[in-house]
Amino acid sequence: MIEVLLTLPVPPSANKYWLYGGGRVRTSPEAKAYKDAVRLLAKCEMLHGRVAVNVSVFRPAKRGDLDNYLKVMLDALEGVLYENDKQITEIHAFRYDDADNPRVELLAYEDLEEGRAGRELAKADGDWICPKEGFTNQSTDKNCFACGAAPPDKV
Repeated sequence: MIEVLLTLPVPPSANKYWLYGGGRVRTSPEAKAYKDAVRLLAKCEMLHGRVAVNVSVFRPAKRGDLDNYLKVMLDALEGVLYENDKQITEIHAFRYDDADNPRVELLAYEDLEEGRAGRELAKADGDWICPKEGFTNQSTDKNCFACGAAPPDKV
């Protein structure tokens, strides 16, 4: 199984990514600059087949919807990390604030087993799988984000 860990800049807002006019939709100069930066930073092996991603977005300020960051970033990784973002079958996304070091940390891997069985493959150091829900939680000092269960070492 191939795993890829990337640290990328925070993408521009989806509102600034696409330009509309003349009956057409095109990407903005800011979008092109972000795609170029991702291509330079993401020197990695291409994933084939189903792809699962764990994404942590560390925002520079307390604004911006998590889903807007995801769409822009996953589009920018087309042709770099995978051929097409339709290969993505599983996404786990988390939003944090870090004005001193805004970034996106992404772990992507080929999803060998579709669905819940693939989640455990994406665990990083310090992560834990909720026994009730099966979700990966990224902090051993916080309860499960889905059901509130305590981490195994806190039970």
